[in-house]
Amino acid sequence: MKRGRRPNPEYDVPEDLKVILCPVPESHAEFQKRKNEVQTMIAKIILLGKKRGRPSYKEETYEEVA
Repeated sequence: MKRGRRPNPEYDVPEDLKVILCPVPESHAEFQKRKNEVQTMIAKIILLGKKRGRPSYKEETYEEVA
C-alpha cells in the first residue's frame, strides 16, 4: 500500500503546455530596472522555498514577497 499524500488535481500541468513569448522593445535603463526587480523576486522565492518550519512572526509576510 502506498503511503503519503494523494496527488492534487489542481497542480497537474498538461505535458503539452506551450508558452509563447512576445518580445517588446524597451530602453536599456528600463531593461536594467526590470532585470534587477526580477532577480530580487526570484531570489526571495528560492529562499522562501528552502525555509523549513513555521514562519516567524518577526519576519515579513509571504504575501508581501509574492
